[in-house]
Amino acid sequence: MFQQIKSCRQIVFMISKKIFLLLFFSSVITLSITETPQAQSIMGFSVEDLSTLNPADISDNQLRMFIARAQQEGISVEEAFQMAQMRGLPTSVATQLRTRIQQLQASGDTAIDPDSMSFGQHSELDSIFSRPPREETETMSRTFGAHIFRQQETEFVPTQNVPTPINYVLGPGDELVIHIWGDQTNVYRVPVTGEGTVVIDNLGPVMVSGLTIKEASDAISEELKNLYSGMDTSRGEQTTFSRVSLERLRSIQVAVIGEAVNPGDYAVPSFSTVYHVLYRAGGPDENGSYRRIRVIRNNNVVAEMDLYRFLVDGIQEGNIQLRDGDVVQIPTYEKRVEVQGEVKRNGLLFEMLDGESVEDLIHFAGGFSDRAYTRQLRIHRTTPTERRIENISSEEFRDMELRSGDVLFIDEILDRFENRITITGAVWRSGEYELKEGMTLSELIREAEGVRPDAFLSRGLINRLQDDYSLEQLSFDVSGVLNHPDEHDIVLKREDHIRIRSIHEMAEEQTVQIKGAVRSSGTYNYRNDMTLEDLILQAEGFTDAASEARIEISRRISGDGDPESSSDEIAEIYSLGITRDLQLQEEDRMFRLKPFDIIYVHRKPDFQVQRIVRVEGEVKYPGLYTLNTRTERVSDIIRRAGGLTTEAYEHGARLIRQHDAIDRPEIELDFLAGDEIVDDMLFAPLPGDARDDSRLAEDETTAVQEQEESEQSIEQRRAELNRQNLRPAETDSVNQNSEEMALRSRRISIDLPYILSNPGSRDDLYLRDGDVIRIPKELQTVAINGAVMQNVEVRYREGAGMSYYIDSAGGFATNAQKGRIYVVYPNGDVDRKKRYLFGLINNSPPIEPGTQIIVPAKPERARLTTGEIVSISAAVVGMSTSLMIAIDRLRQ
Repeated sequence: MFQQIKSCRQIVFMISKKIFLLLFFSSVITLSITETPQAQSIMGFSVEDLSTLNPADISDNQLRMFIARAQQEGISVEEAFQMAQMRGLPTSVATQLRTRIQQLQASGDTAIDPDSMSFGQHSELDSIFSRPPREETETMSRTFGAHIFRQQETEFVPTQNVPTPINYVLGPGDELVIHIWGDQTNVYRVPVTGEGTVVIDNLGPVMVSGLTIKEASDAISEELKNLYSGMDTSRGEQTTFSRVSLERLRSIQVAVIGEAVNPGDYAVPSFSTVYHVLYRAGGPDENGSYRRIRVIRNNNVVAEMDLYRFLVDGIQEGNIQLRDGDVVQIPTYEKRVEVQGEVKRNGLLFEMLDGESVEDLIHFAGGFSDRAYTRQLRIHRTTPTERRIENISSEEFRDMELRSGDVLFIDEILDRFENRITITGAVWRSGEYELKEGMTLSELIREAEGVRPDAFLSRGLINRLQDDYSLEQLSFDVSGVLNHPDEHDIVLKREDHIRIRSIHEMAEEQTVQIKGAVRSSGTYNYRNDMTLEDLILQAEGFTDAASEARIEISRRISGDGDPESSSDEIAEIYSLGITRDLQLQEEDRMFRLKPFDIIYVHRKPDFQVQRIVRVEGEVKYPGLYTLNTRTERVSDIIRRAGGLTTEAYEHGARLIRQHDAIDRPEIELDFLAGDEIVDDMLFAPLPGDARDDSRLAEDETTAVQEQEESEQSIEQRRAELNRQNLRPAETDSVNQNSEEMALRSRRISIDLPYILSNPGSRDDLYLRDGDVIRIPKELQTVAINGAVMQNVEVRYREGAGMSYYIDSAGGFATNAQKGRIYVVYPNGDVDRKKRYLFGLINNSPPIEPGTQIIVPAKPERARLTTGEIVSISAAVVGMSTSLMIAIDRLRQ
């Protein structure tokens, strides 16, 4: 039922195309009838008869509409002319119209709005040579041969620009042109009528249908002798000549039935062959045969075509020229097999005919690949009850027939060599070599063009693969093999790997180091006869800080290997001097270095680089300042910065300092309980402590900016560690393992009002390179963070205690540790709530503007599952029972 519906749809589709064609060209004729005076002479013509159309009757405006109509319908002008010629348009007329259209297009005079023309609704119709869509199933896509029908854009149509074959059979719809020249000239254009005749003026009809073009030419020439006596050779010498040629091809109707993707009737040019019609029909479907496509004419099979012979060998046997009324039948396939593995067309399904063997299948699959194992193939075969495997040898390829459903597997050759040996190391040509029968080690070394001068001649190695695939290692005397092969030579085996090492591989890599006041300190490769001056040149010379006093060289003590002789000396030290212009003294310039020497160029004791500090915030001239002396203090820099502004909050001033690892010993601090979480707000900016960037000095350097970024990253890292519940001791341990923590940023609380009132006092700290003094604006709020109902900032209220501010934040959260509340003052000082007399007396720290109140949260503890509770309860009961029994026995 489905196939019947599908066939009906195809027929309706083809009829719609024909209707479109008639309407398309009727519009041109109708325009010529209504616009030209000469149109009255063709008003009686049928729409299907374009044989007497005069190109002079077609105006340029009609041609523009012709072009626009073709564009609207999605077809090319050339395709439209082909359709017109199939309906009777003479070739000469088509040529003239093509030339005029080309002239219009060249001049750009083709601008016609397609929306202004009413041609009817034909937007769904395709070109006359376009085919219906081809939808492939997975099986169709894997079937060999389907690829030639897959390209929707391919124009697989017969060409008409070739001489007419002499065996072309004429029929109704063809048009002949007869040329007469000589004593008399004339041209006849005569179509083949429905009765199969051509009618020539002053002659009766001549039957040509069913004749070849040559036979028809002879018949017409014989009749023309009655009109032109000069053509009759029986009356004398021939003086008039004729020639008959095919002017216009007719279209024929061909049906495609069976297992086609789009079966139905197709109107095709009379030159069309079986391939053309198959392409129009989309080729065979999932069950269609590619090997036994038949052409049925007058109820007889006149040809049978095998597409594989065309696709594989290029043989077109059976691809005959079709005639009107022919039927192309695609039967179902009888045998289909699959090929997997090392063939050139891998993974495809191939249709096989009776009598074809494995050898034929491999031929269809393009032959074996370069890595195919061809001695034996495998077949997975289906039996009536189960599946089975059969192995076939190469001798059976020609005679072994396959069954439908068979899967042929071609394996890959083994990834190994039957005669490979390898030599690497200190030879001139290392690599893989052919193992010849009886080949020895000395012969292989000669093929590798001998050993290099740096070869280690005392010992070489052969890694040998045993019969059980275990590895064996053999050693040999390289010099003995080269100089006395009769005694030391070794016969090689397959997959032997010979290694001859270089003397440089056997020794430790020799280097020297230079450190201190040189431009490029580091480790350099040692070279024989290397001098100190050579190394200093490699290090790009001295820096300005280099001391003229000395260069110190430390050298390894190799020792004599005697365990009885030992010494306290662990290195030899050499001191060399340099001049004031940083030149080596003459006697030291050629000092010879040895491997692993370490050279240190000391710095001048009094050499100093500028030390820079920064003042931020509420001073009159914030920015960068260079320290004048080592004893410059906080008060000195504040004074150089112009003093404080009227908005400065002195109590919130802070000092940020970078600490080197050598500044302080590492001390593990454990003043926080292990379950206490330090909120990351401890290191957040204080309320109102935003820096006024507009007031920063414009001369801030990139170095100081990078220093600030490093400081911020350290602060973020500390906050992250606190969030992970790490104690300070653990934090310091992490810092030690990170190069980024080599310099640590710390806040130092300072009492700026006291410092400015008492300059030079103990609180007035000496400044160091990289110090940052921050002076915020006057603060008016207090921040409450941590385990409270809401983190907020509350306006400072003079005299209010800690409880006032916690109540302003909504009170404590359920997980608050009330006994561990602490505060952070604007200058960085930290204080906490204290208890006395077993908690009877609480002492809360005072609250100042800008203070942060931190309420730590209790750590989340994992709750016991029901199973764990039961297990613990059972254990407790068991222990209690055991204890009671033991007590009872003691009593007895």
